[in-house]
Amino acid sequence: MSDQLHELLTFVLEKEVGLPGRKSQSFAGHFADLEEFMSLTAQTLRNGISSISGKRALKFK
Repeated sequence: MSDQLHELLTFVLEKEVGLPGRKSQSFAGHFADLEEFMSLTAQTLRNGISSISGKRALKFK
């Protein structure tokens, strides 16, 4: 189920949000389930989501 979820999130992030494929895959991997993804807020995105190494996964202009 988890692999299917991440594939779905990757597809949505790439096709609907416009993120590049690799970044979509990376970002999709941050979520354990669909509910967690759907509860994401704009504030969380503005504050940044970091990778394991501590780098920001997404940067907004």
